[in-house]
Amino acid sequence: MATIHINEIRQWLLEQGRGDALDESGSPKIEFLEIQFEDPEQRESYVIDEKMMNAALSVEAYFGSGVIQFNERGCIKSLDFS
Repeated sequence: MATIHINEIRQWLLEQGRGDALDESGSPKIEFLEIQFEDPEQRESYVIDEKMMNAALSVEAYFGSGVIQFNERGCIKSLDFS
């Protein structure tokens, strides 16, 4: 299992020269973050979870809200945080 914290993502964005990881004062900040899980190799397509096919879940966290989107196979497509 891999674990990453929002501060590590901010630091990585800063190291990549992404200005959108900073607020107006120059402090690290991310107002919106999307993590995509698409497979560039396009492996064989089969259904993983029928209940989650093309579904979206809204969640709340201490840092804001999020949306978990699932694709046509029921796999996580993206995580959106704001």
